[in-house]
Amino acid sequence: KPDRFSPPTLKDVAREAGVSAQTISNYLTGRTQPRGKNLERIQQAIHKLNYRPSAAARALRLRQSNILGMIFEDVVDKNQASLREGWEPLHTLFLQGATMKAREHDFYVTTVLAWHGEAEDHAAHLVREGERMA
Repeated sequence: KPDRFSPPTLKDVAREAGVSAQTISNYLTGRTQPRGKNLERIQQAIHKLNYRPSAAARALRLRQSNILGMIFEDVVDKNQASLREGWEPLHTLFLQGATMKAREHDFYVTTVLAWHGEAEDHAAHLVREGERMA
């Protein structure tokens, strides 16, 4: 039985449904469709345990996060004003549109705010980090 403080795992669902973890995985990824009682037990177990696949586990397995990174560069030098004072209203509109479009394709958007002239360094750092994690 899953710990009440941690979300149920695929193995918890399999145990509850009385099938293998591979059967649950195949069902969730659409590789195979269980029939009859197995399908019913799987769906009931998922509902009963309120199972939600882990996006983090999926990202690790597929080596793909479905996260789009956006770097916004401040319009003034960091010695002249705070980042908040330099925020462009168009950044907000652009971010809203990009986020809505990303969600249509099951992607998420994360942002990095950079001082004027530092966006390229931030981008290079993020790319290097991504290569290390892949």
